[in-house]
Amino acid sequence: MIYNNKILENCTVIFSDENGQVLTLGLSKRYYIKLDNENNIINNKGQIVSIVHQYNRFKDIKKIILDKICPELTYRKINLIFFIYSLLLILLLILKIQFILYKYSLIKHNKEQKSIIK
Repeated sequence: MIYNNKILENCTVIFSDENGQVLTLGLSKRYYIKLDNENNIINNKGQIVSIVHQYNRFKDIKKIILDKICPELTYRKINLIFFIYSLLLILLLILKIQFILYKYSLIKHNKEQKSIIK
């Protein structure tokens, strides 16, 4: 929308990544990310950042954020949960592939049966 000039000028404020309330870490260098005394991520103005996008790019930042979000879970438990979730996704993908192959073999078998009948 910004690049197509479809945003109203009086309704939009554009901040650089280092000065706004949203911080995207995907392409950032770790030394650009600042923390205050309470481990809040802050921008160049010293304001606490409201939204941290792609926080998992740096292990220490990920740990700080996850500790704030769910302090009752340890970092190890969270990693285990993500690991199990990933395994389940892989299992579902394998099952989907097997189903597709099975369906393909049935179709191929049906075509062979039809050609034998003719």
